[in-house]
Amino acid sequence: MASRSNKATSASARDRARAEAERIRAEQAQKERRTRAILIAGAVALVGLIVAAGILIAQQANKSYLEDVEVRPANSDLHGGISVGADGAAGTANDGAPVLNAYLDFMCPHCVEFEAVNAADLTELREAGDLTVVYHPVAIVDPGAAGASQRSAIAAAAVANYAPGQFAAFIDAVFAFQEQELVALSDDQLAEIAADAGVPQEAIDTFTDGQYPEWVEAATNQMERDTGNRSTPQVLLDGEVLDVTWTEPGVLREAIEAAAGGA
Repeated sequence: MASRSNKATSASARDRARAEAERIRAEQAQKERRTRAILIAGAVALVGLIVAAGILIAQQANKSYLEDVEVRPANSDLHGGISVGADGAAGTANDGAPVLNAYLDFMCPHCVEFEAVNAADLTELREAGDLTVVYHPVAIVDPGAAGASQRSAIAAAAVANYAPGQFAAFIDAVFAFQEQELVALSDDQLAEIAADAGVPQEAIDTFTDGQYPEWVEAATNQMERDTGNRSTPQVLLDGEVLDVTWTEPGVLREAIEAAAGGA
């Protein structure tokens, strides 16, 4: 009798042990499932954060420095460019023609040389409707608030805004003046050059009213983003940095005409 009772007790203990073991296993499995769910959710969230950060970085990399500038000259784009078509007016273009972006500093001797060698060809092609020139006035050589690079770029912005019909004439006149004697242009000199180029006095009066320093600084920074370089001149043809010997007469023109022929 006692033997049967002992066996029953042992069986009951084993059953309780098995039940306890099963409970522990179930709890452990539930914990593991919760842990996996948390890890998966965390991984998904991390991937989402990485993707969002990548998108934000890409957006910032593509954002123009000019977007946050409150006062921008009319007829300028978000790359600091001012396009010129056949009639020489700021904000115009020749439809279907190659587009030459020229980043120039009026105080830069190499920019003066660029214009001396190529201005006649660029003007002829532009006036014939075979080229759109986009000028980017920047301040590299003498960029400070009192610098001639900034003053002259501000003057160009003011002409684009207030006297767009004289924009190309003003650009040509400034470089022609600098070709004779490269100097740090004063406000009075810029005003005289502008007047000789046909810019009305009411537009000239805005050269020194403080509208465009921030725009010039942003346009100069944008040049580095667009071209990968912070020296002038920089020349792009149809969006690509143009690697030709522009110091040789006719070479730049040949590249432009080749681009037009392949269009």
